[in-house]
Amino acid sequence: MDLDELRAALMAQHQDLKRLIAMAKRVSTQLANGGGSPARAVKLREILEELSRALDAHTHTEDTTLQPILATIDAWGPERVARMYRDHRAEQLAMAAALETVDSAASAKKLAAAARAMAEELMTHILDEEKSFLNRTVLNYDVIRVDQPTD
Repeated sequence: MDLDELRAALMAQHQDLKRLIAMAKRVSTQLANGGGSPARAVKLREILEELSRALDAHTHTEDTTLQPILATIDAWGPERVARMYRDHRAEQLAMAAALETVDSAASAKKLAAAARAMAEELMTHILDEEKSFLNRTVLNYDVIRVDQPTD
């Protein structure tokens, strides 16, 4: 997969994640505004589970395809990789907290707050990733790789 194809694949995953985040925010807002029916809580759980699966797939793609490129793309590569892993860990924790809150049969307002907090965490990461890792000034063919043979 070349860099343009990788960027396109990751951006497509971002679009899917953004769609699911918007759904989670919409349902959590309805819960927070007094629409705390059991059916709505079940719907939020389903959306969060789908979002969790999509996030896991996206993280796996980044770890297996983007990480090796970022690690050697320039002098900042190792820092970018460390940052990517820190972000992934924060996302996993936010997702786990949201799912745990849903499982705990918390009040509608607590469910909504946990889902919104996770959605904001994830959206912040996605936008930052697009700016810091996936933009054409970082992920391009005109870079000098470090720690590579120069034959």
